[in-house]
Amino acid sequence: MAEVHLCASVKKKGSTQPCEAPRLPNVMFCGRHSRMRNHVLWTTVMGARLHPHFTRAQALIRGWLLRYRLKMAGPGVLRRGALANDEDLNTCEDKNRQHPLTFISFEEGGKVWWFDYATLFRWCEMSPEPVNPYTKTLIPPEALRRMLWLWVYGFNQNARLAEETPGMRYTGRVNRLCQLFSAYGFMGVAPEHFHRLGRADYLVLHQFIQDDLGTAFREGPVKQRLLSWTQHSLAQIRRPTPYQPQSYVARLAYLAYIPADPYVVLFSILSALYRC
Repeated sequence: MAEVHLCASVKKKGSTQPCEAPRLPNVMFCGRHSRMRNHVLWTTVMGARLHPHFTRAQALIRGWLLRYRLKMAGPGVLRRGALANDEDLNTCEDKNRQHPLTFISFEEGGKVWWFDYATLFRWCEMSPEPVNPYTKTLIPPEALRRMLWLWVYGFNQNARLAEETPGMRYTGRVNRLCQLFSAYGFMGVAPEHFHRLGRADYLVLHQFIQDDLGTAFREGPVKQRLLSWTQHSLAQIRRPTPYQPQSYVARLAYLAYIPADPYVVLFSILSALYRC
């Protein structure tokens, strides 16, 4: 049965109800409203009524996202007086001139150390166990979780990240995934665990992960999204394209940040890794 398209006009002048008559072929209106000189579209009327509510809702959502972004930046993002270092390590930007949305900091030993986001991100990519460049002690897991979460969810789209070669991209993503395991308490995961994997190993790895996640989570949107992501990863690996280990590793890291229990997801990845 052919689909019936209704008239785009309101039912009558001053009404907020849509006209329920079918529209004429190749015309937006029914026979009665097509003869009118001035047309009032139902979508225009409803848009004018709902606009204030949408504007308010958008303002509340944008405000919450901005406050959450500032919270994830760490201590001192708005009050810079108590920061331990005065300049960024790489850009040499003064602490009072650093933009809040490219600012990230963490507390260590009673002092707050801050960085340009791109500086800390690139620094941490150089090692699976990154240290504070000022004190040579391990960066707190809480700071690593915030940094990786911000990257995955695109809160730093304007970060001035340097260009990467394929080798740098692979090394950085492997180190990032090792940091993610460490940040959630899974110690001992090293880059060597991923260097030995080939395309067939990644296929088996993702299949194990898909099976484990299917039993670890209840039926619902979260489980569907996790399984959809692993299914898409399997399809990507099976494509007859050049071997891209940096892409496969990155998909594992993104999997851990799908709104679910990251501990359970990471445990499933680690369990599958040791079975390959």
